[in-house]
Amino acid sequence: MLAAVLKSDGPEVPTCVYNELTASRLGALIELPAALGVLATGDGTTRYASLVASTSAARLPVGTRRLASRIAARYPFEAAGLLVFDSFIGNWDRPGNIKMALGTKNWFFCAYDHSHALLAAAATPDASIEQLRAGSLPGRPHLFAGAAKPADARVWVDRLQTLPDALLRRACCPGGPVNEVDESLQHRLADALLARRDQLADIVARAFILPDAAS
Repeated sequence: MLAAVLKSDGPEVPTCVYNELTASRLGALIELPAALGVLATGDGTTRYASLVASTSAARLPVGTRRLASRIAARYPFEAAGLLVFDSFIGNWDRPGNIKMALGTKNWFFCAYDHSHALLAAAATPDASIEQLRAGSLPGRPHLFAGAAKPADARVWVDRLQTLPDALLRRACCPGGPVNEVDESLQHRLADALLARRDQLADIVARAFILPDAAS
């Protein structure tokens, strides 16, 4: 039996459900190794049901900064993809939100939890849209900033930059409101991401620079 985590909008992230849905749709367009999910209803509220990446019995490690170099050495292409994708959607909350197999021949790498991105990249949806449009980096250095390979990142940048505009907009605009996120706000986000995509190579180049290296 498959297990799922139900996520809801709340005081901390009022746009959680929309953020998760949109990040999942965008990630799928570029074949990002991330947990899939669907909208779920039943009590009058729309929630996001994300497939559980692994059970506790699997005892897979969680991606932490201590393990970042080891993860990137085992999964270099995937680590670069997450750095690019998180930079694109303004996700500042990657540590702890990735599981992978280490010390085994089995391939397993899965990112999850994109609630603190897109319309929650900053304190408010309006501020988030402006930050994304302006090409600002997420608020914290990326988990793989000092470990991923720029050459691999360029492939992921190209995947995003060659997406048709209409396809990217469709990922942001599912066809109707998602709780309090109306269609006008969805289109504003799409406009900001289209503008951000034009700056993505520069954004990602800056994302590779650790604070100590920049000082």
